[in-house]
Amino acid sequence: MIDVSTPSSPFEVGFIYTPESAYAVAVSGSFAYVVGDYDGLRVIDVSTPASPFELSFVDTQGYAFAAAVSVSGSYAYVADGVAGVEIFDLSSCLGYEAPRQPRCRRVGRRVTPRR
Repeated sequence: MIDVSTPSSPFEVGFIYTPESAYAVAVSGSFAYVVGDYDGLRVIDVSTPASPFELSFVDTQGYAFAAAVSVSGSYAYVADGVAGVEIFDLSSCLGYEAPRQPRCRRVGRRVTPRR
């Protein structure tokens, strides 16, 4: 977590470890949605920037690289390499207190055709 309120002197205010490299992050409200490498989708509560915590995790399909994430309303769209685009219902994994970690429910998948 980086405070950029003064653009000329950004500084770290919080940190959370992820087992794999974080390739993309989308932020909506008090949550950061992180995808990367073979790791899947992680939902991070960032309401307290100095102490973010993982609220939920769901592995994405196969051995694809989760390379991008976008959030719209209560859905997360994950670009997952050869596995295509996966869609997750965020309402199924938000609104819980730590340490409970419910999994976001996968509601759709579109496989990208090979050429």
